[in-house]
Amino acid sequence: MKHVIIACALLLSVIRSTHAQTRVFKEVGNEISSSIRAITQDGALVGYLLFTELEKADKDSFNYKLTIMDENLNDIGKVNFREMKLDLQSVAFEQDVLCLAYMKSNLLGYTYDRRREKKDAIKKGYLAVYTQFIDLTGKMLKTNTIRVNTDLKGYFNNASTSIGSGGMKEYLRVSNVNGKGFACFFGDDRGKFLYAYDKNGNQTWHKRVGLEDADYNMLVSGHDVYFLVHHRDPTVEGGYAIQGYGLDDSTTISRQYLKDKKGNQLRVLSFTNNPATGKPYVSGAIINPRKGKGPVFLRTIAKGRYSGLFTLNIDGRGRDSMKPVYTYWKDQTALTNTKGRFNHNKSFLMAGPSFKDFSGNTYFTGTAAKRTINTGLVIAEAATLPLIIPPIYMLSLGGTRKFIARESMVLKQTPEGVLSLDNSIAVANSRGIAAKIATEMMDNKSYYSLHSPEKKATYLIITEQKNITLYQVDAKKVIRTIPRKDGSIETLIFPAKEGHVLVAEYDKKEKSRKFSIEAL
Repeated sequence: MKHVIIACALLLSVIRSTHAQTRVFKEVGNEISSSIRAITQDGALVGYLLFTELEKADKDSFNYKLTIMDENLNDIGKVNFREMKLDLQSVAFEQDVLCLAYMKSNLLGYTYDRRREKKDAIKKGYLAVYTQFIDLTGKMLKTNTIRVNTDLKGYFNNASTSIGSGGMKEYLRVSNVNGKGFACFFGDDRGKFLYAYDKNGNQTWHKRVGLEDADYNMLVSGHDVYFLVHHRDPTVEGGYAIQGYGLDDSTTISRQYLKDKKGNQLRVLSFTNNPATGKPYVSGAIINPRKGKGPVFLRTIAKGRYSGLFTLNIDGRGRDSMKPVYTYWKDQTALTNTKGRFNHNKSFLMAGPSFKDFSGNTYFTGTAAKRTINTGLVIAEAATLPLIIPPIYMLSLGGTRKFIARESMVLKQTPEGVLSLDNSIAVANSRGIAAKIATEMMDNKSYYSLHSPEKKATYLIITEQKNITLYQVDAKKVIRTIPRKDGSIETLIFPAKEGHVLVAEYDKKEKSRKFSIEAL
């Protein structure tokens, strides 16, 4: 499960419900700001933390308040402290200890009226990673400060009241290590760094884990940490590799580049832990080396940009521990043609996330993109033929075809590599998008998955403009549809405790946010 960040950026006062699973946060001013972060342990949500920046204590520091809530939104502890400007980035939980990771600065987030003051502040300014370790009684066990190197002068904005990314090359994140402590990762101008802490906040080791210009995605699995490394190349898709470290002793797990058995590059859609085994896996699409170049337009997908789908199960540290499952379109003629066009709806898949169930199957989700004639544009081009230039311009810009984002699709890949259409889910179509400019980013839907270990159930959440659809994968049915907007109230859905979702409602009229924990 991905870590959830629910940003409020409001001045809040809290009103508790008698049901203890509902909280209402109201806007009451502009001086104070708050944000809510999910508290996670082993990828599961175990509570929430409300971080509030109060009034300024003096010219250099602020007063802060932490409100710790359980999974039902009940208060279980509060902590007040004073510090320089902070921006809470990540929260993790292990053995009754919270680890909070902030960006901290004596420059970013401050404003200066005089040019000389601003110049002196930039000269003395710094940015740091700041971690706090707090038990559930509110006792501060330890804090750590690690200065980082970024282009502060270039990033500094005298009008900004927040730190933001601070110019970091990799955003700050922390994750718990079961039975041991915490892993903390970030990247600055010097490289990518991994720090290991015990549960009391004592550093056990640290090392630089990367120098290259690449994106690093961290995943803790047991007592190992893995990084999905992505070298971005605008001319060619792919460029993924996996490397890791043993968190007990910093042992290196050798880097492996992600390619299929034919040497083709892979596009990663998911990198997370198997809900049944707790071990890592990677899944996504197999790239056609002749077609997988340049930006990902839907027209390139229709021309056979991808050759099929894959799952890589990581079963240990050795080079032979990666167990691949490859499924190629050419071997699935009852389902698709060789370019990936599905026979049942004559559409292509605009890829969403992929995920596993508790039986070892991998699911690939997304929207059916159907290519049709752009009738309106063709008529306009024909009508303006005598003018010569306008039809040429319209033809070069829009072409004669369009894509429409239609129903949601759920594909199922078995551990043996058999691929099937598990279901199609009726949702709203998008407007037609000119085929020459249509990309996956123009999909009118977004997706994420949830797991219920207790029920061994998997759910898919589909969000579109008007509705949110909750779909139970194992039962192949829609279990609930929630309107996105009802009068002045706008609704969003986020993961919550076992078998539940967090329903967030924003009332524009009352300027308030209501958070409710509701059963799936």
